[in-house]
Amino acid sequence: MVDAAIASARAQLANITFSYDEVTIPHGFDSTPGALGSHQTITVPANSSNDYKMQNDEWSVKVSIDKIDSETKQRIKGDAEFKIFEWDVVRQCYIPTGGYNQYKVERQSGGTYKVINHSDYAGGSDDLFYTQRNEGKFVIVESRAPSGYYGDWTDVTKPGTAGSVLGKRAYAFEITKALDGQTIWLGNADYNADITTTNSGGTLIDTGEGIVTITFGIRNADKTYATDPTGIANNEDSYTMHANADKMQNDRVLGNILLTKVDLDAARYLMAGSNGDTTLEGAVYDLYAANTIEHPDGVSGVVDYSKITDANGTPLWHTTVLTNGGWDTDYLPILQKDRLVASAKITDGKLAFANLYMGRYYLVERATGLVLPIDGNGKLYITGKYPQLNKKLERTGKYSSLATKGGEYTDYIYKNQYSAVAESRKLNGSKAWDGYYLSYAKGYLCDEVNHYKTLTYADESAYHIHAEQESQDEVLKSGFSLQKLVSTTGQPSPALKLEGAGFTVYRISKLSKAAQFKQNPDGSYDAQSILDAYRKDNYDNLTLKYDFTHEGQAIANMFESNTDTVNAYNATLTADGDYANGRGNGWMPTDRPAEYRLGEMFTNDEGIFRVEGLPYGQYLVVETTIPKDVFQCDPFIVTVDANSPQSRFTIPAGSVTTASNDYMTYNILDEELEGYLTDTETGKAVKIANTSFALYKLDDKGNKTRISMIDPASGNATKKTDVFYTDADGLMKTPEKLPLGRYLIEELQGPEGYYNDPAYSVEFEIKSDRVWQVVGNATNDMDEYIITEKYCNHETLGQLTIRKLGNVLTDYQDGQFIYTQDNLAGAVYEIHAAADIATPDRQGTYWYKDGDLVATVTTGAEGQVDDPPAHRLPMIS
Repeated sequence: MVDAAIASARAQLANITFSYDEVTIPHGFDSTPGALGSHQTITVPANSSNDYKMQNDEWSVKVSIDKIDSETKQRIKGDAEFKIFEWDVVRQCYIPTGGYNQYKVERQSGGTYKVINHSDYAGGSDDLFYTQRNEGKFVIVESRAPSGYYGDWTDVTKPGTAGSVLGKRAYAFEITKALDGQTIWLGNADYNADITTTNSGGTLIDTGEGIVTITFGIRNADKTYATDPTGIANNEDSYTMHANADKMQNDRVLGNILLTKVDLDAARYLMAGSNGDTTLEGAVYDLYAANTIEHPDGVSGVVDYSKITDANGTPLWHTTVLTNGGWDTDYLPILQKDRLVASAKITDGKLAFANLYMGRYYLVERATGLVLPIDGNGKLYITGKYPQLNKKLERTGKYSSLATKGGEYTDYIYKNQYSAVAESRKLNGSKAWDGYYLSYAKGYLCDEVNHYKTLTYADESAYHIHAEQESQDEVLKSGFSLQKLVSTTGQPSPALKLEGAGFTVYRISKLSKAAQFKQNPDGSYDAQSILDAYRKDNYDNLTLKYDFTHEGQAIANMFESNTDTVNAYNATLTADGDYANGRGNGWMPTDRPAEYRLGEMFTNDEGIFRVEGLPYGQYLVVETTIPKDVFQCDPFIVTVDANSPQSRFTIPAGSVTTASNDYMTYNILDEELEGYLTDTETGKAVKIANTSFALYKLDDKGNKTRISMIDPASGNATKKTDVFYTDADGLMKTPEKLPLGRYLIEELQGPEGYYNDPAYSVEFEIKSDRVWQVVGNATNDMDEYIITEKYCNHETLGQLTIRKLGNVLTDYQDGQFIYTQDNLAGAVYEIHAAADIATPDRQGTYWYKDGDLVATVTTGAEGQVDDPPAHRLPMIS
């Protein structure tokens, strides 16, 4: 029995069965059912030492990420890269993938991203587990944005190195009991940490690039960008990405193009008025899509601004374009090939296009007067064709394709769509036509180059992709030809061609008195107002009628980059060039690069000089060197504009046409001469009308030829007269000009109160080295060139005879004295005017006033006094 009992006890004690329950579960774990769970019954063999495993269920989560475009809200096709960091209590910092941390963020076939556990025990599951080493703490960072997108930087204005996590936003999360078994969809709103770029203590993270500080806390997850780094582009200049709770958004990279404008010849920006009456301001450029441009999200297709809207359906982006009717600041382009994307105009020498999508574009300067076609979507575009023209540059109705190379237009895309056509004649008499692409910049011609620019994504660290382009505009330049002639009025010979006349060309807007000039509604200057400001109503040999001596600042200038063209023109002003275009120094260089100033120009032996290369504007041509025996001609205006023939000095950038190099032609004549009849007694003009004269031209031998001229009084345009009369002011004026030479004037009939002396005539000569003067004014537009010739008329005078008679004792007869009437000598008389006695010249002067003592006389031996010549009395009517 005892042995049996002992044996039974031994058998019972050989395997002792225990039952136990886990009372306290570690943080981060849950109890688990099953044989190895938190509630177990175990049998322990005697005399044994065994380990019995009791397992807990770790907390776990799944983490997914959906990457979308912040504009379109579409899932981005391109891949992003992420890094996940796990807390390590051993190292007391967050650690990257590798070693203990076997987690990676990987893209799934559906397009989303998941955290995958590559630990040996996990078998590639998508669970993240709480451990006592990681304490359930993780950080996920986007290490590289999808292509076309900006990185997830803490400070959007201070990006770091592409592909790095330094300086980026981080998304920290901790596995908790509440999250156990759930899937976390990370969105921008979960932004709660920042990875710094230095180790400043606190919580640290080993990024694989170095150990730096990571900070945590509540963050504003929205992002606001300044979208126009140039500060001058049209439309939106900022963009805000509003955080999404369960999706992680990326913001596309933006492009901008800056265009700077320079004068082609000066090779720099010129202030307004530097090169003629021009300005580079206001030039308009169009931006076209060179290829069809698709949205960077990879799924939205061709960019259509009308479909990229905010939550309220309002388009996020707009552009500004110059339509056929004016400016549209809310344009919504579609980025198809050859569609107009935007337009802008030059301000302060530059313009910019911003908020652009990555892709290939071309910029082209818009010519005035252009009409763009409109496609089926109501969008402006180009057809890729150009109109064919006839020799007059008129459209024929036929079209040809623009030339291309490598997919780019090599022809100016607005080819043959001229803003203006100038018609002129060549020196041989044939006609020529110059077509102008007029820039919206006053006085300039368009740059005829299509400027292609590609905006290419660089990496996630560049929010703005920048491109620059310089455009060179050429000033419209022309030329004029002047022929100086001497008037041949009164003689049948051809006009004399005047050599040696010197002319200076002034830009009107630069003249010191420009503020006094009137301007027409089109902005051009009124010629008469300029002459009024400078002309002198009285001048003589020593005084110029128009004096521009102190207007040197206004002398015409230009800029020209081709010195060969300048030298070729200047050579035509020399003996070697046969003085073909006159004489002078021509265009002379100044102290500024590529600038020239026009010297005084002199007529050649044909009386001609020609100017080439005169920039757009209005000019005053003034005769500043006056040849002998002619008078200064009135200044005249030369206008260089779209109606002027194109000079060889004008070669716009990219132009393939040849300038006509014709001239605007001007003929200049000398002025007329008028004469005065003067009273020889008073020295004043005889203001009596209808005194008649004959005028003769004298040749070198003194032979005279009577001059006849068109008689304006007859009312017949062809009827002539050879008798010239004084007017109501007593002035004899020839109805036509008198050329240089010697003349004889004879009076045919004396005026009332004078007698005619047929033997008396005056010979005079018209030449500039004798004393002359001019009177006149601009009001009646008449000048009277006066050469004083005293043609004397003698007044018809009376003679007063006074005879004193008295009884003179002559005899004594018969006691009576005999008296005989006889002349009495020694009698004294005073002669007084019985009324006002006026001079007959009708100048308002008087010989004697009523009661004036005319003379005191004494009778002579004959008892008579005759009024001597000194006291002859005028006839009294």
